[in-house]
Amino acid sequence: MADHDPNHPAPTGSEPPPTSSSAAAATGCGSRVLGGIETNVETLNQLMRMMSEFEVTALDLVENGREIRLRRQKQTVAAAMPTPAAVVAPAPTSPVAPPVASAPEPAPLSKPTLLTIESPTVGTFYVAPSPESPPFVQVGSIVHEKTIVGIIEAMKVFTEIPAGVSGRIVEVLVKNKQPVEFGQVLFRVEPS
Repeated sequence: MADHDPNHPAPTGSEPPPTSSSAAAATGCGSRVLGGIETNVETLNQLMRMMSEFEVTALDLVENGREIRLRRQKQTVAAAMPTPAAVVAPAPTSPVAPPVASAPEPAPLSKPTLLTIESPTVGTFYVAPSPESPPFVQVGSIVHEKTIVGIIEAMKVFTEIPAGVSGRIVEVLVKNKQPVEFGQVLFRVEPS
């Protein structure tokens, strides 16, 4: 009979094999061997969503000699500060002149709300299709929903990133060949 890890008892036959969902939920940190996981971009995205859902901060997968380590920062929630009670000032005893009406202040010029283009996956961000090519977009570029704004490479799979919004690029937040995270803001766009 094979030796078993005391932290992971052997299945009794009446238990279903662990799924990636139950494995992710059971793993708070450390290593876990999961068989049968196909390591592609969609699988990585699914694992990251499960890590977020089950508040897992670290997940190590080993399959057929390949190892994948996923890490994410814990979300911190700021404690709400209690608001102080209002202090009531005593009523003045002498008559007070009514306030002088002043001209209304002009309304501040409102800035348009900027839209963001976020990374759909973890990987390495590329600004152009090849080193010799010009960037897909730069500050000032006009984009539409289907405009390709960059490429993310993960495990030798290159994924084109469409803008998903229409407008003008006002800020580029990543550099060429920079590692990016799932959901990381890549660009800010002024809507058109």
